[in-house]
Amino acid sequence: MPFLERCRFCPLRSLAPLWAGRPLAAEMFFAVFNENDACTIWSRFLFSKSSESLIWTAQPITRATDARYDGSSSDGMGGISVKLQTSFKREALPADLTRLEQALFQPDGGEDYGQSVAPVYEPFRLMDRKIILSDETLGAISRFEMIASRCDCLIGTSPFRASLSRALARMDGMFVTLLNGGRADYRLCCCLDFLQNSGGMAEGNVPERARTVALGINDDDRDAMAASLCAHRMETLALKSLRGAMPDPITPGHILALQHAISLTFHPGVPAGLRNWMPDQRRDGADGAYRPPSPLELPAYLQDLVAFLNESKLGPSAKVALMYYQLEATKMFPVDNDQISRALIVGIWRQAGLIKHIMPPIAITPALARRAHAEVLQPYRFGNDMSEMQMVDDWVYHTARASQNAFEVEQLAYTLANQMVERWEQILAANGSRATDTVHRLLIALVGSPVFSVSTLAADIGASFPTVAKITGALEKAGIVVQMSRGRRNKVYECPEAVNLFQLIIDELT
Repeated sequence: MPFLERCRFCPLRSLAPLWAGRPLAAEMFFAVFNENDACTIWSRFLFSKSSESLIWTAQPITRATDARYDGSSSDGMGGISVKLQTSFKREALPADLTRLEQALFQPDGGEDYGQSVAPVYEPFRLMDRKIILSDETLGAISRFEMIASRCDCLIGTSPFRASLSRALARMDGMFVTLLNGGRADYRLCCCLDFLQNSGGMAEGNVPERARTVALGINDDDRDAMAASLCAHRMETLALKSLRGAMPDPITPGHILALQHAISLTFHPGVPAGLRNWMPDQRRDGADGAYRPPSPLELPAYLQDLVAFLNESKLGPSAKVALMYYQLEATKMFPVDNDQISRALIVGIWRQAGLIKHIMPPIAITPALARRAHAEVLQPYRFGNDMSEMQMVDDWVYHTARASQNAFEVEQLAYTLANQMVERWEQILAANGSRATDTVHRLLIALVGSPVFSVSTLAADIGASFPTVAKITGALEKAGIVVQMSRGRRNKVYECPEAVNLFQLIIDELT
């Protein structure tokens, strides 16, 4: 008898409060494994609001361990060719939202649906608002959450889970750093990961100079080192959240601790904590202005944000979009509001069940299109003559569409990683090395840890030191890995092709 291994996040549950009697269809998926874990069955449920019925179909697909994306799919799980859309501007605001807004904004209305078009925008408290989204935005949310759950279930249950989790978290840290003006180096980030795993980081989460010199790292480029340390910090926070570091329920203290950890790396000279100064009204045009809350109001806004994250019935994608919007609109912290939002996203999605194993590089779209990202996140600065309801709907729609890009990159990384491992196995076979399960697991580990020592790699895959040393010797002889440290003792190696994974992905995308 097949058994239900786990139920992935159901987008229907979160969207139900927002339907308000409007026809809407959405899908949800379950992963079912048979007793010997040999194949996966996707059970598809189509819920039609108009018919109030559930329609069930099932289709068998190959298990994640055997999956290869060949580019023939058109349902979001396609192949190696990926073209990312970075702008999601709509020609016109959704008609259903416009008509609903006209009906709701009555002078004597008892409910608070937000500000109408105003010359000066003032942020609102999330628990005080009735959040209404258009059908188009709800559809974008539903499709994104299905793709996210499906991708996490397929790739996250494959042998590449731990390896890709590290690599993609590292890439996301690099994109976050790029979004905030820095340019991290992927190879240097890999070295920092190795130093952290091998005890080579000094107090303050900075590498020991003697260890960097031994690895042949040129730290004269202080900007690259600083940016890479920032990326490494974001990677570390993401991986901790994937392992369950976020408390449930979320507390103000957790958010403040995150901000403190991030600011130590990104802005070490700026005092941690809530903003304690009043910014001027910000303008980018004659009509673009807003008034952030005063510092005295910020503790109440933080408490409101925490209550919203813990109590709101919205789904995880809409919830984190509004969290991000709120942190930016209130200027809750003097710096690093963007980084705090991204650090929180991982834990919120994990607690909701949207992801469990891997966090894709969610910052890729805003990093590649910073101006478009700012215009949607802060429309009140650009004089767009939009009501608050329209601003929120536009931002949530943009977030759902942009977040889908990250999961397409995850699929691309999975495809490239499979190709790398297969190629390495062919090279080893040509050199007379016998293929074993330990060799296969070691090659997969190289994708996520391309800078390693025999001891760190042995700990990663749970193999003995002599076994890993022997395989590493065969890899070095085949030219798959090279020694990057100096001397004959305490050797550190790198896998150049795995170090180049980030650049391979960028090349495919561009």
